[in-house]
Formats: sequence, structure tokens, C-alpha cells
Amino acid sequence: MISNTKPDKIIFSQRKSIAFIITGNAEFIVRAPKRTSIDRINDLIVKRSKWINETITSIKEQIIIHSKRSFSDGENFLFLGKNFILSRRTKINKPEFSEDKLIIPDFEDYNARKELIKFYKIEFEKILNERIQRFTFSNELKYQKIKITNAKKRWGSCSYKNNLCFSWRLAMTPLEVIDYVVVHELCHTIVKNHSKDFWELVANIIPDHKTRSKWLKDNSKILDLF
Repeated sequence: MISNTKPDKIIFSQRKSIAFIITGNAEFIVRAPKRTSIDRINDLIVKRSKWINETITSIKEQIIIHSKRSFSDGENFLFLGKNFILSRRTKINKPEFSEDKLIIPDFEDYNARKELIKFYKIEFEKILNERIQRFTFSNELKYQKIKITNAKKRWGSCSYKNNLCFSWRLAMTPLEVIDYVVVHELCHTIVKNHSKDFWELVANIIPDHKTRSKWLKDNSKILDLF
């Protein structure tokens, strides 16, 4: 049996037993004796997956509770599931990504929060349009209009007229999670409820939709960073 919980690192060394470590940054590390098989490690992860997931979730929640955004150098910002380090510079006039950095202007009266939300919305709209076109083209799904919202908990919605809404905060999630939400709402253009027929339609397009949905549930609190 394979667990959906994957360690961030596996460190092999001259030790006698396997240890699971959850760091203060919610990083999941496995320390194991040399020659320990991945199957053996995976079996133990399955057995302790409840504790692992609960601990990681708890730490992430505490990180959010005890952290206040100052939009200063060194802060981490998620984009497509990856961490980018904020860097303020005087020679630019709008936010941009560069390698592992999120660069923003550094001048007086610059409203970093407002401008970053605007920037995320623009970037998300580009991604969203591309992903929607991909799935509508390959699955013959149709919609009317698309709107990007500021919702913190409702990631997407589909009206009875097949108008679709998506939260810009999805820009912080991995691309496969965005795909899941896109497909979820597109499938509502065919089936307006969460019946067996609906989930079968979703599963035909996204077989591992439960894993992707769980990612959203487990990480929802850390997506509310602004």
C-alpha cells in the first residue's frame, strides 16, 4: 500500500531505527538506516499517516497564526505550490518573478499588499485561461463566462447559467490542484450536483481528484496569506 503522504527528505545514515521528524517549518523528514528499502519506509508512513498529517497541519496553522506579513525582504510567498523569497528593489516599477525570488518595488508609499494581489490576479488569469481551454477542448465541456474572485474558502463555483468563478488564491496552489478545481467546476456544467454521476465524470478526467482535493483541504489555511 502506498501513502499519499510523501516526505520532503529521506536521510540514510549509520543508525539502527527509522525516525519521522516534522520540523518547525512543517517539513517532513525521514531518517533511516542505510539499506532500508523505500517500501519499508512507505509502510511505516502509511501506519503513521494520521499523526504525520495532523502534525504538519497543526504546525502550518501555528505558522500562520504567529506570522504577520510585513512584505519585507526574506518573506516567503507561494506561487504554483512553490516558495518564492520576497526581494524589494528600487529599479523596478512592478512585481515580477526571477528564479526563486518574488521581486517588488521598494519606494515610499508603495502598497505591497494591494499591488501583489493585483499581480497574482493577472498571473492567475493567464494560467486559468490556458487550463480551461485545455480541458474544454479535450473534453467538449462548455461554459459562458469566467470571473476571478477574492474568496478565501470557496475555490470555485458554477452557476446554473454555466458562469464560472475561481478564487485568485488558487495561484498559490500547485498546477495539478488548479486543474482539479477547473475540472470540478467544468463538470458542473454537465451535472449540477455532487452525485455519483458527477464524481464519475470528474474521475474520468482527473483520476486522482481525491488526492488533489485533500491538498486543498490540508493547506487551505496557509493560502490565506494576504
